[in-house]
Amino acid sequence: MNLKNIIALSAIALCASCSNISDDERFIDDGVIEPDASRCILIEDFTGQNCPNCPDAMVRLDELHEAFGDAVVAVGIYGGPFGKTVAGKYYPLTTETGDYYATQRNIQEQPCGYFNRKVVSTNSNLWASIATELLLQKSYVNIDAISTYNADSRTLDVDVSVNSMGDYSGTRLQVWLIEDKVVSRQKLADNSTNMEYVHNHVFRASVNDRDGDAIKVAMGSTEQKTYTTTLAEDWNADNMSIVAFVFNSDEVLQVVKVPLKAAD
Repeated sequence: MNLKNIIALSAIALCASCSNISDDERFIDDGVIEPDASRCILIEDFTGQNCPNCPDAMVRLDELHEAFGDAVVAVGIYGGPFGKTVAGKYYPLTTETGDYYATQRNIQEQPCGYFNRKVVSTNSNLWASIATELLLQKSYVNIDAISTYNADSRTLDVDVSVNSMGDYSGTRLQVWLIEDKVVSRQKLADNSTNMEYVHNHVFRASVNDRDGDAIKVAMGSTEQKTYTTTLAEDWNADNMSIVAFVFNSDEVLQVVKVPLKAAD
């Protein structure tokens, strides 16, 4: 799906999908407008391997990524109602941290998309319109992330720099690891189970505290953080990326996604 198709789809469901966005933040225009290049958005897709409707949401996220590239950063967080068996055992992609996030957000329905922690939707057919509106909003925070990965020790160093053109309170920095092309089971819409389903943007771990680290985000300020972590043996470093984002109690202010980079 290309950009024109995404925005055409957005226009259909515009009002229904973005009731939590204020009137002065809405975009209304008859033409096709490219999103502001400086704005990236985070979509936290609360999903589960026993969720028959979740694969359709994954398709919607793939379409958004095709249309907007890395301006849309999706993270599949496995946990919540469909993250465990009836006996309470985690499915393979569910993590304790992911389940913690699902509990923290009181996830009752899946799939459930959190867009910049500002708009929530359990209807993936509306996700294109929500993403398009948010992409057209300005961002006043910049994030740079550099990763250095040592394949021998499986050690990853992450350097993050945050600078701001505005003042914000209660800001925190979160750094996550995600993996694409993960083959694992998934329940499908016909209630069958595909044991060779390919999962993308799978949340693997938080590099820093699971609730993020407090940082100062003020006009003209620059904050720098360095983190070190070790990749699990069953993760494929070639398919992994770092997702770093700054947030406060109102929203995600900016997000960046960078692939792991092997040390020279």
